[in-house]
Amino acid sequence: MIRRWTAGLLAIGLWTTSAWSAVIHVDDDAPGDPGPGDPLVSDPLEDGSEAHPFDAIQKALAVTLPGDEIVVADGTYTGPGNKFLNFYGKAVTLRSASGDPATCVIDCEFSGRALDFHSGETGATVVDGFTIRNGVVTSSGGGVYCVNSSPTLRNCVIRNHWAASYGGGVYISGQSSRPTLIDCVILNCVANIGGGLYGDSGSRATLTDCTIQGNSAASGGGVYLRSVGRVLLLRCLIVANFASGGGGGMFCYASSSPDLVNCIVAANSTNQSGGGLLCHSACSPTVLNSVFVANRATNDGGAVMCRLASHPTLVNCTITRNDSALAGGLSCTGNSSPSLRNCIIWENSAVGIYFNSGEPTVEYCSVWAGWGGDGNIDADPLFARPPDPGDDAQWGTDDDDYGDLRLTAGSLCIDAGDNADPPRDVYDLDGDGCYTEPLPIDLTGNARYADDPATPDTGRGAAPLVDIGAYEFNSAAPPEPDGRCTGDVNCDGVVNLVDVNPFVLLLSNYPAWVASFDGCDPRNGDLNNDGTYGQWAFDDIRPFVEMLSNQ
Repeated sequence: MIRRWTAGLLAIGLWTTSAWSAVIHVDDDAPGDPGPGDPLVSDPLEDGSEAHPFDAIQKALAVTLPGDEIVVADGTYTGPGNKFLNFYGKAVTLRSASGDPATCVIDCEFSGRALDFHSGETGATVVDGFTIRNGVVTSSGGGVYCVNSSPTLRNCVIRNHWAASYGGGVYISGQSSRPTLIDCVILNCVANIGGGLYGDSGSRATLTDCTIQGNSAASGGGVYLRSVGRVLLLRCLIVANFASGGGGGMFCYASSSPDLVNCIVAANSTNQSGGGLLCHSACSPTVLNSVFVANRATNDGGAVMCRLASHPTLVNCTITRNDSALAGGLSCTGNSSPSLRNCIIWENSAVGIYFNSGEPTVEYCSVWAGWGGDGNIDADPLFARPPDPGDDAQWGTDDDDYGDLRLTAGSLCIDAGDNADPPRDVYDLDGDGCYTEPLPIDLTGNARYADDPATPDTGRGAAPLVDIGAYEFNSAAPPEPDGRCTGDVNCDGVVNLVDVNPFVLLLSNYPAWVASFDGCDPRNGDLNNDGTYGQWAFDDIRPFVEMLSNQ
């Protein structure tokens, strides 16, 4: 092959006209290939050009340089050269030509795995638009293996994989592993631990707009996390996964504390505890704007189970129609003390909340049969359409209806939440460039803090008050950016230590602050979101310090 060393020097079929990069083609049944579908019988002239494409993906990976793109024609790729795919640490893009994972398939034929990342790949190593199926390994990572590597997988279906140990669909391990999955589906995968996805050893991962469905394991049917760093699941669906030994949807173990934001956890089940989420051994996940519906645990904790000093935080969540013998909603043992605020815990069996060691903090929630605590109510949320298991009366089947859990007019959950000390928009979900403002959207992406004039304000804080539950009533659009950013009290567009002295001045000498920062909005100093700010607003000090500590 001839590599074009100088931009514009050569243009030989294989290479693109963009400087320093090439497009390499793969087609398993190109016209010049005497053995269509057989990577062992190849076009004698194959060179990765469009006229003479490689017939196996690994051949293309072997000759790429950083920045190159491999374009794979539709078809089903099997056999040697199409599994245990090694990217050699290169920043290359492997994509299907059509962009449709249904028509471009990597089939491991029940022997070996598909993708093998172990050479320090970064986010610039991209796999886009494939179905990856039928991997079987006697170790870990039936479909995707990721150790100390951080690839990006986009628009992929990872299905029907099996691993004897960990991570039937995806296995992630190592301090420097930071993979990103976007618009991916992990479906019908099996492992001993972590049927869909497994992460350990300080690894981190980000899953955005992903579905984890129908996976199974002894522990952690959908997801299992052990001693991981910061893991984010954003706008993900975790549905109909099963674990025989605990954590049907997700199992968090040994100080694993992921963030679940705007997620739906539905119809997961286990023969033990934690149908939706099991937190075990000092795990403290944060769950925001999320729904737990129709999860089942034979023993305890139909939706959420907390064990051994685990302290999850749930804000603006809806937990309904979950089932277990002891507590269908939330159960706490082993000195666990979860915190629930602005949540709906409704019509779970046998009781909504149970604890025998440790005690949950429950405030400004609507709890079936009532619960002591500031701002709590026992009021039907008046869902737009309650969940229904269908004619067979069994969750986890095709006729399930998870309902429409938005509030309707007259619900006492409207304008009844707690505005103070809200979760921050640390992932900038509204895209306004501010990471410190109160989380501005609900589960549908509509604006929070939408006032309903027909409903009295019964929550805490300055109006408009947030609603209880995962959805904001009568809110139809995301918020418009207004240029404000909480904590930016010198209005330089950045929240950092430079704001400390202006913040002290704002609290101690408001006129001097106004003179020094003319045009800066003093509401940026309302760190606890209680509607008060400026001179003597000392309640803003603690959240200001916490915010800077997390920057």
